[in-house]
Amino acid sequence: IGAMNTGREKAILNDMYTAFIQGGVSIVAASRTAANFPVSARVSGCRVSPDRHYVDLFVSKRSGAPLLAVLMEGAPLAVCFTQPSTHQCIQLKSSFSVVQELDPKAEKILPRYVNSLAADVAGFGYSEAFVRALLGTTPDDLVTIRFKPEAAFQQTPGPLAGTSLNT
Repeated sequence: IGAMNTGREKAILNDMYTAFIQGGVSIVAASRTAANFPVSARVSGCRVSPDRHYVDLFVSKRSGAPLLAVLMEGAPLAVCFTQPSTHQCIQLKSSFSVVQELDPKAEKILPRYVNSLAADVAGFGYSEAFVRALLGTTPDDLVTIRFKPEAAFQQTPGPLAGTSLNT
């Protein structure tokens, strides 16, 4: 994906943002068709590479089919990571991504992600069963979208919404 990392390039994600996007956040990935029709999918979990240069999103093949189709055609990707209890939100963008099979190591991430998101929305009266139904998938239905973030933005409502995190 993109140019090879030479080791001199700075990752867009710092430790704080890496922890945030891998925590109990609601994740929605989006793109567009060739006719500029929006497509999106709920993401069932996230993993950041150890060097913080790549992000893996776990998406249902069934419910995410329209998004996966346009990404496989080379459409750009935008992903919002939102903490429901605080509305804190960041958005990552990439001009290119790769859709690949889910690796067995990713399956271990899914329960942690569901549990973290369930804990965050519990204060609103939503149960873990609700979160499981919302994400509604099994590992055999998931694929990985791997991308290299090229831009990051603060999207938390307020005066800083839309500002770049790359500076």
